[in-house]
Formats: sequence, structure tokens, C-alpha cells
Amino acid sequence: MTTRPRAPAEIDHDGIEHRRTVDERPAHHQATHHTAHLTTTHPTTTGRGVLLLGGVLAIAVVVALMLDRDHPAWRNAVILAAAITGISSVGGWLASRGRPTNPGGGVARALAGTALRMLLPLAALGWLTASGGPLLEAGCAGLIVAFYLPLLATTILLHMMGEVRHHETSGQD
Repeated sequence: MTTRPRAPAEIDHDGIEHRRTVDERPAHHQATHHTAHLTTTHPTTTGRGVLLLGGVLAIAVVVALMLDRDHPAWRNAVILAAAITGISSVGGWLASRGRPTNPGGGVARALAGTALRMLLPLAALGWLTASGGPLLEAGCAGLIVAFYLPLLATTILLHMMGEVRHHETSGQD
């Protein structure tokens, strides 16, 4: 078993010994590296995310069409629910994937992505509930929820994979 070399100890004014691990870098290096990461967006990852979201939605649509309820507006309800959730999920993903130049810009992008992801389906659910009609009777509201949830889970996983990738490439814990 090999051991890592220990960094020299530093003694503070109270006589307490502090050791810096080999992986730690001075604060100004960490800030420079973090800022460099914030200004880098990988278009391939963004495109793959869009394709993955589209694939998840396509699977959900195929499953919904296979259920084929005996309602004349079922296909229209599936198409409307898919359009609403697809636009909101892909729009939210793209809005959150920009190139922020500072941490505040990253937070703003995350909030914009969340707003885009949530507002269109919520507005559609409100409209369907208020207006009633054949689409509501066909189950469009339930389809919106059924399509929204796997797309949300996919988006969360995509963001988590992006964070793991960031930590692997930056060397941070």
C-alpha cells in the first residue's frame, strides 16, 4: 500500500498545526478554475440531452397510443400532452444550459429552466380544467402529468451527470 506524500505543516498564531492535502489548491486557483468551467458549455452534451428527452417522450407517446382508450379525442389528447410537455422540457433544458459568466447567471439560468419546464404544463392543466370539453374527458390532464414526470426525472439525471462530469474534470470533491 502506497501512501500519499504529506504536505508540510503550517503552524498558525495559536500554535495549531494545519496540513494542506496534496489535492488542495490555493483559493485563487480554485476561483480561476471554477470561472473557466462556468464559461464552458459542451454543445454535444446539450444536443444529447435534447435527443434523450425526445426519446423519453417518444416512448411515453407510443405507450399512451398503445393504451388506446375508446374515446374519440384520445389521440388528440396524446398529441396535445406530448406537445406541451415536450416543448416545456426541451425549452427548460436549453434555457438552463447557457454560458453564465458568474454564479448569479447560473442561478438565473436554472430558475429560467425551471420556470419554462413548469409554467406551460401548469397553464395547460388550468386551461383544461377551466374549459372542460372532450380533451379533458379523454384524459389529457392525466397524460400531461404522465409525460411530465419521466421528462422531469430525465432532466434531473442529465443535470446530475453534468455535475459528476464537472467534478471529475475539475478534480474537486
